[in-house]
Amino acid sequence: MFTGSLSVILSSYNEEENIADVIKSVLDKIPSLVSDFEIIVVDDGSKDRTFEILNGLKGSDSNIKIVRHLSNKGYGASLKSGLENSIKDYVLMMDTDRQFDISDITRLIPYCLLYDMVIGFRIKRQDPFYRCILGNIFNFLMKITFAIGTKDIDCGFKLFNREFLKTLVLNSDGFIINAEIVALAQKNGAKIKEVGVTHYPRLYGRQKVLNFKTLSAIASDLLALKWRLLSGKKIKSQLK
Repeated sequence: MFTGSLSVILSSYNEEENIADVIKSVLDKIPSLVSDFEIIVVDDGSKDRTFEILNGLKGSDSNIKIVRHLSNKGYGASLKSGLENSIKDYVLMMDTDRQFDISDITRLIPYCLLYDMVIGFRIKRQDPFYRCILGNIFNFLMKITFAIGTKDIDCGFKLFNREFLKTLVLNSDGFIINAEIVALAQKNGAKIKEVGVTHYPRLYGRQKVLNFKTLSAIASDLLALKWRLLSGKKIKSQLK
């Protein structure tokens, strides 16, 4: 049994075919590991039935919290909203496309007392070839821009110590939120552990974050993050 409480943050946008199964999987598996937990689902302005499905689930278990954005604000904004509404000792961020299994948290938990953040890397990425190429390019850019040496910076499966997260001031509303978290953590001297996790093919829905159309916006955000790290500019932290 995990010693400590846990917030599971699920960021979702147009995942009507996946969201119910993801929540069911968390509810099935987490109670045997953690006695005190919450599931925070952030609907980032979905245009399909995602929020309708969430609305139908919210009364089924008191551990479920739903946060809704009336319009699509971005992956980073969604994660920040989840953080703002979380209250537990540790925070797990997991994507809702069913490409990760909540059971893999057991691979991360053994390190959570020794490290500030434990981040997953996909042992064998189960994505279309072009996405694997884009992912490799992104990781390379992180290495040369921020001297980040992690294997898989945009992996959507990460476990954090809440007290450490309080020290991070996150600006990004977009895809580079993962890079921002790791870059800031590294700058602050955080102890980071990487652990391999299983990755599954996306069976339903469409990938929405890293693609050729978003590359220019990502490049612009990366330059803004680089400038911020150099200037030391800060805003109020999301966590209380």
